Amino acid sequence: MSIENCVQALSKLGFSTLESEVYALLVQESPCTGYRVAQALGKPVANVYKAIESLESKGAVLVNNGSNRLCRAVPPEDLLSQLDHSFQHRRSQAADALSELRTAQKDEQIYQLKSREQVIEKCRSMLSHCKRLALMDVFPELLDDLKQDIEAAADRGVQITLKSYQSTEIRGVEVVVNPQGAEVVSQYPGQWLVLIIDGAELLVASVDCKNDIVHQAICSNSLTLSWIFHCSFAAEMIAAILIQAIEKGATIDHLRAAIKPLTGPDVVNDTSPSEVEISLARCRRFYGIGVPGYDELLTRYGHSQ
Repeated sequence: MSIENCVQALSKLGFSTLESEVYALLVQESPCTGYRVAQALGKPVANVYKAIESLESKGAVLVNNGSNRLCRAVPPEDLLSQLDHSFQHRRSQAADALSELRTAQKDEQIYQLKSREQVIEKCRSMLSHCKRLALMDVFPELLDDLKQDIEAAADRGVQITLKSYQSTEIRGVEVVVNPQGAEVVSQYPGQWLVLIIDGAELLVASVDCKNDIVHQAICSNSLTLSWIFHCSFAAEMIAAILIQAIEKGATIDHLRAAIKPLTGPDVVNDTSPSEVEISLARCRRFYGIGVPGYDELLTRYGHSQ
């Protein structure tokens, strides 16, 4: 990695540009005097000495007590470990302080997310507090970022249905592969992500992962909007299952038998139900009483069960 890349990486960890340049140089040329560092970088000596003093206070540089004041960079692995422990300590302090504040009630406005990190963290947060049901439509690259979080939610008993764009297995998750997945991914200018949890909260995002640019990303706790997305997504899943069955040679009689589970009993009566019947039987859980968002809509608008 070039010094320029190191400077950019260190700057993201809270070091100034000059501090980053000094540290990167010292990693390669320790021990070294401050005067030599200033010459090598072509920077004013006084500024370099201030940067060294700051780096010393941050635990990134060691300075001897001799008259020549030789400087040595703390090994990168030691510095990163120190930064990690320092961050965890400050994070713990912040968590304690924030826990004392009363959290504002959720609203139903639509909010924009501006970075890939925000999109991923919002997904993780939604999956962590999902109660019953999550529907996901995720392109491969973003799916890699979220796989562990998806499996963790499934391990808690959350029922997750994922529309994927390539064959994949995720523990505890029902995966429906888009038959034209590879073509869709190759044509779309970025990575697509939709997450709806409990029919009550949604996130929609389009991200250019290569350039770390968010085309657009919105999230909302709107019950009405979330339930509309939820139902549309469920219908799309049912259509995908039927298309796959047709492509595998299912007859019209098979398809007629398969759609019965959507309005019939939970258990398919056929002693040897087809794969498509089993998949569509599972789709019944997408709708009606028991889905938190739907139950809340009924309560809110005064439905008498």
